[in-house]
Amino acid sequence: MDHLTGGAFTSLKEALAFDDNLENKNLNFKECVVEIIESDISTSTINGLEHLYGGLYSLYQFLQLQGVDKHTLRSWMLYRNKKLSAVFLFYIQGTHLRVVIEMIAVTENDLSCFAQNIFSQHKKIQSLAFHACELPSILPNYPHQIFNCSENFIIDLPVSSERYLLSLGRATRKSIKSSIHKFQQDFPNFELRLKEGLELSAVEQKAMLQALQRYKQSTMKDRGRAVVFNEAENQQLLALVLERGLFTQVIINGEMRAGSIACRIGKNMVMLISAADPILTSYRCGFLVCYWTISECAQRGFQQCHLLWGRYQYKTQLGAQSHNLMHVIFYRSYLAIALSPIKVISMFSKDISTKSRNWLLALTQRSSNKLIQQIMRSARSLRAHWHTLRL
Repeated sequence: MDHLTGGAFTSLKEALAFDDNLENKNLNFKECVVEIIESDISTSTINGLEHLYGGLYSLYQFLQLQGVDKHTLRSWMLYRNKKLSAVFLFYIQGTHLRVVIEMIAVTENDLSCFAQNIFSQHKKIQSLAFHACELPSILPNYPHQIFNCSENFIIDLPVSSERYLLSLGRATRKSIKSSIHKFQQDFPNFELRLKEGLELSAVEQKAMLQALQRYKQSTMKDRGRAVVFNEAENQQLLALVLERGLFTQVIINGEMRAGSIACRIGKNMVMLISAADPILTSYRCGFLVCYWTISECAQRGFQQCHLLWGRYQYKTQLGAQSHNLMHVIFYRSYLAIALSPIKVISMFSKDISTKSRNWLLALTQRSSNKLIQQIMRSARSLRAHWHTLRL
């Protein structure tokens, strides 16, 4: 099928001549039932989102904390053989439909069924969009624009902490054992504490988050990078982990010197923050905290650990695989593209911007050129200050 990688249609003649009544010949509707709820998100929808996708940006509680308007939010549910197969939450804005859940893996059949159902049942809808989702290689038979906007680093967990360690590379296993041995020698009385959210008071959780953020800021400052946290985001995070949190603490002489906060979503665990006192850098304590937390997740039977976006070497060392997240807009026809020039140009612009940023990032990681590295540090600093001004 024709697709546009951030691109545009080939000609207006083709746009006007394009058949608006498309069908996906490979789509199997047998034993499929679609349910669309116009308002009042049901309990089954909320539970379905958590258990089907197990991600932070598809969790209804998180969407509420982000301020989604539940009164205009709609849900689309697909059942195959009486079993829930897909749940999409979306807004309709004029002639455009936008799916609001993100960082989910969407199958070919579910995506095709959704697009065909929406375009056939809602004649006014001319385009529909998914943002930051893992999409199949074969997309529905509609003209579309698409680009890679982010990634999610995911660890598929084995059934125990021992098997998790064995799943890592030989060099990583050796490094972990060496770092733990060195750490235990110099701090023989250290404590490793792992607690559920309900085992800590709200005051203790907030104090731990603030300590980890101070460690993170100090570490990033030493690397020439600025990290900005704000109170509104902190309140959202604390509300999320109040009951779902897994808190890892490294205690030395009665004080927490490293730790992490993760969030349980369905059968998965999402790492929200990890940090260590910069004084402990030589022990790779931040890396060890992540390892200990992930090991505990494996031991407790979780299926995946999500490390979210950000290309850091420690993620792949800990066994994470990068999953590309795409932004895509499907159009009803090429005529719909021709009538949406601003949207088309915006997609082109975002595609070019994302590719340029990724190219500069890759160049910085490969290059020892101080000028290039300084440009990237300045860009990050400006972005952080701009974020602060917007708040």
